[in-house]
Amino acid sequence: MIRTLLLAVCVIFFAGCERYDAPPKEVEGYVPLYEEKINTPVIAFQDARPIENAGKIYTKGNLLYQVDNGKGIHVISISNPAQPEKLGFIPVAGAQEISILHNNLYTNNGNDLIVIDITATRDPEVVSKIGNAFSLVNHDLPPERGYFECADPSKGIVKGWTKKIIQSPKCKY
Repeated sequence: MIRTLLLAVCVIFFAGCERYDAPPKEVEGYVPLYEEKINTPVIAFQDARPIENAGKIYTKGNLLYQVDNGKGIHVISISNPAQPEKLGFIPVAGAQEISILHNNLYTNNGNDLIVIDITATRDPEVVSKIGNAFSLVNHDLPPERGYFECADPSKGIVKGWTKKIIQSPKCKY
């Protein structure tokens, strides 16, 4: 009886253990996309372009500023509200937020807060940056569970992920 009970306990114990398989030699998984860590981003006014992923808006005088989520900020003249005119575009990687106080435009550059002097509309200039002011973007892990290529901080900061065939992955979640 005790042997049977002991055998049953052993079977239940070992059946409940999770089995860890060795990673496959080749599998579809995520690979990090890197960008160089820049202390202060360079902002340059560019030609107007189509809005791809419309976000928040803010008006100041006769100008309307519209976030293009993840890409930057469109500058649009609303001097004639019946015929708005796109003036240009200010690229800001990761932009999602916008606010304006006096002649300063506040937006996020990924997780950083940047302040852009917009006194001269066609010549914006970054005047301040506060690193990691937000928790809007988290690229520590890929967007889906599974195998992925481990991030390498020596290559820069992870700005996103792409799916590819990877060889002998060492990371999984």
